[in-house]
Amino acid sequence: MNTLEPLQLDRFLPTDGTTERPPEIPRWLMRFSAWMLRRMGWRIYGQLPNVPKSIFIAVPHTSNMDGPIMLLTSWSYGVRPTWMVKAEIVRGLIGRIIIALGGMPIDRRKSHNVVDEAARMFGEYERIALVIAPEGTRKYAEYWKTGGHPAFIQIL
Repeated sequence: MNTLEPLQLDRFLPTDGTTERPPEIPRWLMRFSAWMLRRMGWRIYGQLPNVPKSIFIAVPHTSNMDGPIMLLTSWSYGVRPTWMVKAEIVRGLIGRIIIALGGMPIDRRKSHNVVDEAARMFGEYERIALVIAPEGTRKYAEYWKTGGHPAFIQIL
């Protein structure tokens, strides 16, 4: 049986502390999030580079628990993420909470260019960490959805 090694960001990114991203959330939330992830059996390695704008790819998106795990992971690194979420679940009190936590509602029924919207956000905000689950579904996908739009920001 094959076992996966944990992703160790320090293999790819500097770990000397000189380029560490400053926290965007309170330290207590960072510590609490790391503690929660450990209780769930997750381990976090490495550090994030100090770049003002970045895109994080959250894969695979196979369960409704992926959202809370993504938030805990982001918070444990001190990042306040902006993340795409289907507009159908952003209603009422739960919707207001999702938006307050950084959710960006995407109406998948209408044909509009989400990439252009993300590019607009990158131009508008001085500091942003956009989290995307590329396959956009909670079931297994042989291949990720692709697009021909050129990258406009550093992808981590």
